[in-house]
Amino acid sequence: MARTPSACRSAARKGLGIPPDALVLNSPWLELNRGWFQRTVFTALLDVLGRIAPRLVVGHIAVHYGQSLHVDSGGEWTYDLAWKPHEGFPARAGWSRTIRRGHASVARGLDVRCPVLVLASTATGPDDRWHEALGTTDSVLRVEDIVERAPRLGPDVTVVQIPDGVHDLALSGPVARQRYLDETFGWVAEHVR
Repeated sequence: MARTPSACRSAARKGLGIPPDALVLNSPWLELNRGWFQRTVFTALLDVLGRIAPRLVVGHIAVHYGQSLHVDSGGEWTYDLAWKPHEGFPARAGWSRTIRRGHASVARGLDVRCPVLVLASTATGPDDRWHEALGTTDSVLRVEDIVERAPRLGPDVTVVQIPDGVHDLALSGPVARQRYLDETFGWVAEHVR
């Protein structure tokens, strides 16, 4: 049974702090965008490596999506390249271990007690190369994973997919960005009293 925002607030004030009235997630990372080997064997290895060598570099974040966004490489946005460099940054064992443990928690099911809106693109693009659809697909995560895992977040989850949306839907092209904003503000107006 879904709880109302006021019921969420009331339950949390009994000792857990003040909860949010609602939760909006923009293309949340709920599962690893890799194949069986990385999701199972490599994850088991990360569980050990992340504990004994947390700073060990175990991979790199792909560069193409970020490059497609930045004005210097043909995108629409200007942002601090020191924070999101075009060459990407290393993924370390401790960080990766923590992420995979979070993914496992989501897979088992969470109990987020306020209404949740999960937004994602309608299409997944490859994350390992430059391609024509970088500006109209989520080329960081698999949309299918987001849609499949979202209902496991709690009892009151709404999933909305945005045509032609990129990974960070707020950075999508004008039409998809407006749809993302309309869907978000419309949902908030309905669920937050």
